[in-house]
Amino acid sequence: MAPGCLRRPIQIGKQLKGVLAYAEDPCGAEQGFSGREVMAEFRRATGLPTATNMIATDWRQMGHTLSLQSVDIPLADPHFWTMQGSVRVAQMCHEFGLTWGSHSNNHFDVSLAMFTPRRGSGAGQDHRYRYPLDLAGGQPASDQTTF
Repeated sequence: MAPGCLRRPIQIGKQLKGVLAYAEDPCGAEQGFSGREVMAEFRRATGLPTATNMIATDWRQMGHTLSLQSVDIPLADPHFWTMQGSVRVAQMCHEFGLTWGSHSNNHFDVSLAMFTPRRGSGAGQDHRYRYPLDLAGGQPASDQTTF
């Protein structure tokens, strides 16, 4: 049986399996166990993929996160990890079969300008836009300026 604080997230996670694509930081450190250990328990108990921007905030923590299989989606946005660091995380994700993600924030214009090139820079990052723009003279056609 899971420790006290972890029982509720596991119960909710099991109920939402098949509804949620993933759970972002559904639990944290408790009863002397690190957030990485507790998140690994949650992931095993629910079968839900997990994402984080909290339990793996540097390379040492990321190493422990990988060895415990705590996370499927490291949220490594360039605001925190830097541009180079987020590309390195994307490359690591490719090598370990994980999915690179970025944490949302409120600087949309700056974030979009940072995230888009990072998304395509990591090995295996070959996802395409759903509606690629046709550029003429470096500008999208006038009928393509809204999404």
